[in-house]
Amino acid sequence: MANRHDKPLPEIELPRYLASETLSLILHTIILLRAPKTLSMGVDVVEFRLEDLDGVYQKLKYAEVSKNIDEQVDVFFKTGLTDIGPDLSKGSLSLCFHVNKPTNSWFGPKTEKVTFERWSLPVLINTTPRPLDDSTASVIERNRTRVTSQKIVADVMARVYDLSLEGLESLPREYQYDIAIGGAEESTGGRDSFTRMAGMPMLFNT
Repeated sequence: MANRHDKPLPEIELPRYLASETLSLILHTIILLRAPKTLSMGVDVVEFRLEDLDGVYQKLKYAEVSKNIDEQVDVFFKTGLTDIGPDLSKGSLSLCFHVNKPTNSWFGPKTEKVTFERWSLPVLINTTPRPLDDSTASVIERNRTRVTSQKIVADVMARVYDLSLEGLESLPREYQYDIAIGGAEESTGGRDSFTRMAGMPMLFNT
């Protein structure tokens, strides 16, 4: 699509035990930043913390958003990774925003999904077992992993915020999103993400 804005994020490497909640955090943040400007804290937006990372984050306070993200992240770890070395796998996630454009055909009016913005996130997953004993070496390794992962998350989140400021003037009035595995444009779940939720006439209505 000629007018599609691609927003590639830097490749990140994560230990497996941190990967699910970190990927969920990134997806939640992008969707929040593309949601309506009239959101209210405590009503539409909720603060949350991650178990293994520092910081307070925000996400939309809608169960369907969280369910959709959780399902797609789960699918990603089941089917979206390719082994590339000992204890190391590679995969990618995409978050596409689209409009449903009316079209005419021989069989009557139809709608065509037109993607206008696509976020891509390449991921390396390190499955080296996490040291859990109380030895000095294990404590040092856990702290090293935590500090490294915290910096990775901070860097990619900063990039998300930077990219979210681009193209705001060209956002359609109403739009939807899909989460895809492996860079495909179609949702792995085979269905559009919701656009209507309780208390809001349209999720992506700017």
